[in-house]
Amino acid sequence: MSLRHILVGVDGRERSYRALAFSVGLAERESATLSVCYVRPFVHWTSVAVSSMSMFSWDARALADDASSDVAADVTAEVADVLTRTRVHGRLFLPTGDIVGELAGLARTQRADLVVIGRSRRLGGGRFSAARRLTNGFEHGLLIAS
Repeated sequence: MSLRHILVGVDGRERSYRALAFSVGLAERESATLSVCYVRPFVHWTSVAVSSMSMFSWDARALADDASSDVAADVTAEVADVLTRTRVHGRLFLPTGDIVGELAGLARTQRADLVVIGRSRRLGGGRFSAARRLTNGFEHGLLIAS
């Protein structure tokens, strides 16, 4: 089986960077294009309204946006470093929304042959993990790298 396009989801944690390293190595061996995706979390207005009632959280949306921007900056730097050190042709995507929906949509539009994400800390990935949700509702191949 020849891979032409690999999509890897990262979230700034060590396990996702291991998935990125695995994907880069595989893309290098297969001469495949690599798409790296960090999905910025969507903060729903009701969660902001509820949390803003607390005297300890003045602007929950701004705090969430700042944290997301910091992670996005770290991911961007890491991906740029990895792609300059290797012969892999790749792109970085930074959408906002549901992790599974964005990864599945990007895999379809990019015609990914393989989707790689980091393994959850819990054995089996947990009932609502991104890996579990992707495999339940997504027909592409999925490899969970640890």
